Amino acid sequence: MCAQPTVNAAAPSALARYRWDPASDRLEWPDLPDGWRDWLPDPMPERGREFWALLPADEQARRAEVADRSSVDEMPVFSRFPLATAAGPIWVRERLAPADDAGVLEGELAVLSEGEAELAARDGNAGYDPLTGCFSRRRLIEGLKLAVENALNAGGSGAYLVVDIDQFGMLNHAYGHRTGDGVLVAVAERLYQLLGAGVQLGRAGGDSFGIVVGGANEDSALALAERMVRSFADQPLADRDRLLLTVSVGAVVFPAAACSAEEAMARADLTLAGAKARGRNQFELYALSADQRAVHRRDLALVARVQQAVQTRRLTFAYQPVVRSNDHRPAFYECLLRIRTPNDFLIAAAQFIPLVEDMGLIREIDHFVLEQSIKELSSDRHVTLAINVSGHTTGDAAWLRRLQLLSHATPGIMRRLIVEITETAAIRDLETTQHFVETVRSTGARVALDDFGAGTTSFRHLKDLPVDIVKIDGLFTGRLAEQPENLLFFKALLGLAQGCGFETVAECAETAQDAMLLAASGVTYLQGYHFAKPELTRLKGDPVLPLGAPESVDLPPVGGLRFVS
Repeated sequence: MCAQPTVNAAAPSALARYRWDPASDRLEWPDLPDGWRDWLPDPMPERGREFWALLPADEQARRAEVADRSSVDEMPVFSRFPLATAAGPIWVRERLAPADDAGVLEGELAVLSEGEAELAARDGNAGYDPLTGCFSRRRLIEGLKLAVENALNAGGSGAYLVVDIDQFGMLNHAYGHRTGDGVLVAVAERLYQLLGAGVQLGRAGGDSFGIVVGGANEDSALALAERMVRSFADQPLADRDRLLLTVSVGAVVFPAAACSAEEAMARADLTLAGAKARGRNQFELYALSADQRAVHRRDLALVARVQQAVQTRRLTFAYQPVVRSNDHRPAFYECLLRIRTPNDFLIAAAQFIPLVEDMGLIREIDHFVLEQSIKELSSDRHVTLAINVSGHTTGDAAWLRRLQLLSHATPGIMRRLIVEITETAAIRDLETTQHFVETVRSTGARVALDDFGAGTTSFRHLKDLPVDIVKIDGLFTGRLAEQPENLLFFKALLGLAQGCGFETVAECAETAQDAMLLAASGVTYLQGYHFAKPELTRLKGDPVLPLGAPESVDLPPVGGLRFVS
């Protein structure tokens, strides 16, 4: 286990450079900044083995390997580790350059920021690009998501910039990939020099780098983009070959012009393409049109309303019964989210869930849904409830841990809980979904595969997912009298699910004729407006619903609530 990071305001900001001769183990510290002298031993170690003793055991073991790798014509080697100092362990970033003609290695140490130190303590070197030493694409996206979420929650701002090397493909073709790799390393080092503390640098793609700047606005984002473009245009990238490579930059400010990490990356790429189209060696900031700004403001207002609804308990359930096909008695209720506004309007989930997912805030909603469903199950021991979770939550370890804790705290309740995941989300990452399903079922809860038939699930996928219930998408269950071919598709999907031993639900049973045809096919359950619309109240226990309440009759709203279109 890595030591926890120590972050000190007095930590030196300058680089500490050293020269190490592996053959003699001689260690030199030319022009060591004063700040480092207060942290490192006095006198300074003059032998490599003395300095390596300040490093963790696993990093000490890497020294011989690093020396061997760097003694040939290779790229610099990067590492992050806690370094023992007079003030305790501090996390540092080390760059060890290839050996010179005399076999001497040159290294440099930089103290990590607080955020980088926490990430390094958690993941070690796993989240970094091995060639350039900056964040990997996965870690970059993770940092951008967190920055956007923080900006949304705190009413702040930030910027995402993508830097791309102009004509990099031509350079690779002319000089070879080894030279190309060297250019990538040199670009990363130049960017590190240009960026201030607290800025996250990652490799976004083959020859592009992503930068996350917290607290930035349009002016500061443009200033940074211009500074980077000018730096590469004015100074040769490599003295040896006098490579005058330029870069182009696309930038976007969030949340003013992007409400999610995905949106920020897409719009930065779009502006980058525009900068290159104008002749390269350019920078461009994403700008919204008047209409786009209006839509964006509306989206931001809706997200704020969702967050407020969670805090003020105005996020509530509407219940729709799922009935047995043989007697039309409710087997369980599906819990559908609604926002109840202060002026007694209802906002349906379809109007805000896609936006919440895009902005990366869906996990908070899914945690709320779990907690609220357990409260409902605790208050009525006769009811069974089905809740929906997003595809993101199938990989949320915190949600699963909370489910397990609740299962221990409320024994017997889990057998009355059904967790629904969509088919599309399930097959996006089958291994993660399998773990999610197995963990949920281990608590005693059941799992339903929703919207079956809407995606591309194969028999193998279905066989590998140990769900309990399959809900066949309404695309194949409605308007059977007008489109009898739907019944053929429905029976094919039904046979596939039944062949795997699953219970089945036919969604969107909207007419008496559809309900009759679906029930005759052998489906286990039916769900649709023919039986009941989602309501804010549900019947207690196990009531009997009349078969086929007339479609033209709208069930009365509860408390004068109206839906917002």
